[in-house]
Amino acid sequence: MRIGWLVRHIFQKTIGGVERHIDAHSRWMRSWGHEVELWSSEYPKGCREELPDGRKIFGLGLRPVPSSLWRIAPLCRVIDAVQRLPDRFDAVFSADHLLTASWALRNSGVPIIYCPGGTVIGTTQWHFPVLRDDGWLRSFLQPARQYLLAEKICLQRVAGIAPVSEAVKRQMLSVHPGCAGRMRVIHLGYEPDDLLPRHPSPVFTVVCVARLHPIKNIDFLIRAWRQVTFSPKRLVLVGDGEERIKLQTLSAELGLGGSVEFAGERHDVPRWLAGSDVFILPSRYEACPLAVLEAMGTGLPCLTLRSVAGISDVAASGELNVEGETGLFADPEDPRDLAEQITYLADHPEVRDRMGWASRHRALTHFTWEQAARKYMQFAEDLIQGRRIRIA
Repeated sequence: MRIGWLVRHIFQKTIGGVERHIDAHSRWMRSWGHEVELWSSEYPKGCREELPDGRKIFGLGLRPVPSSLWRIAPLCRVIDAVQRLPDRFDAVFSADHLLTASWALRNSGVPIIYCPGGTVIGTTQWHFPVLRDDGWLRSFLQPARQYLLAEKICLQRVAGIAPVSEAVKRQMLSVHPGCAGRMRVIHLGYEPDDLLPRHPSPVFTVVCVARLHPIKNIDFLIRAWRQVTFSPKRLVLVGDGEERIKLQTLSAELGLGGSVEFAGERHDVPRWLAGSDVFILPSRYEACPLAVLEAMGTGLPCLTLRSVAGISDVAASGELNVEGETGLFADPEDPRDLAEQITYLADHPEVRDRMGWASRHRALTHFTWEQAARKYMQFAEDLIQGRRIRIA
């Protein structure tokens, strides 16, 4: 089968959850003998490169936009992609709503499957807290408005939609219920061979792998950490971002001293997971967090926030992390509750071991990249063979 992937960035040139999921799925597809091409808007027009595994990268390029008109750059990407994308494929996958919408508007007859790492539509409170109304023209020129419009086109016109969780599916259906018949939830995954055997340190260690961004809610974790009564203890924050200085200041003000370690952005995350006892992700919003899947695959019990409408939309709670089985949930509005959950796990190593074993078993059974890639291929084959639902 000839498979095209429409992408903005290429892993490892750009490191992120979406880039990793595209890289993993396309690698598995190529390993099964399919012809795989990655068309990237990040690479200049005419660029051609072949990876060692046989995947080919082509550049879509992006036409120069005067800085005074930077707001219409996303729209230019859509228009440009419409002109340049090839149609020699049997099926096309895309995680980017702008590129997906551009292909869908072509009506080329080649089915496209929209498979984003999350969603923009239905999550406005987290991604675009303020959408200004400056008249129809100025409003349309806001990148946020263009993103929302592009994803709406995706939901209306693409052949297939693969939300990464039931939570993302609900968010999409809240805006466009007519696309339900073209949806298949396909969770993201992890690569078991990339992880290391556990070797916890003598000090009870909690690890969090996340960008230091407001949506990740790290200040909530630091405030909870102050109330953890177990000692000695160690909290490792793996990741970097705009809130680093603010969070370091908060940690110092709370007198946490050396018990909180800012490890920065790392390329050896498996080593940090393997050396820990518990994994925590305190995010207010998560679509299908790879960090949780990798922590589960390592054999760590996981702590995530309980999903509460309008307060925390965390797909990890319930879909990935199962309360009482693979980990625990905490009240998203009460740092003390999170502190008590951490203290409980610190005091009960036998519970940690039981939950860690269940985490690894669940991850291996349901959430590997190979399993996800097979589901993508089955979805594409169904569309090619004519089992396509009429577009709503």
